[in-house]
Amino acid sequence: MATPNGSRSTAWFEWGVDGSYDHSTTPMDVGSGYGVVRVSTAVNGLIPGQLYRFRLLVTNTPRTAYGIEQRFVAFAQAGKVTAWGDNSSGQASVPGDLSNIVTVAAGGFHSLALNSAGQVFAWGENGSGQTSVPGNLSNIIALAGGLNYRAVLDQIGTCLFGGSPV
Repeated sequence: MATPNGSRSTAWFEWGVDGSYDHSTTPMDVGSGYGVVRVSTAVNGLIPGQLYRFRLLVTNTPRTAYGIEQRFVAFAQAGKVTAWGDNSSGQASVPGDLSNIVTVAAGGFHSLALNSAGQVFAWGENGSGQTSVPGNLSNIIALAGGLNYRAVLDQIGTCLFGGSPV
């Protein structure tokens, strides 16, 4: 996230391994407003399983701001979900239209998946609303499921438990 603070600003990511930032993305215009601007871009040529360190940089005429170091592990590719076992509530019947899935979770009789765009998908038992994904979810980065509940975490640190902020 970048905040231009009233000055025309550009932002880009730097990343690398072992603490070096020897790669960077093309700078992008983030405007000159006072609101928070979501910044994202795709990167290629990553080594699957490799730990990378990255940060966001935002610059304008007066200065450059360096974001705090973050880390990620490159996946081989976002992929297809396969499930097996008890399917009494449809929890192992993976919807055929899922794509670019990066992580999955399971509850008592329901399953969850998160795609690379931060969208959550759920299927199986819905007696307690555990597969009723709220329409206002966005930018989700992690998810978990329990017997009759689910929880997600968005990229700004808000945890939603059963669809409500906690």
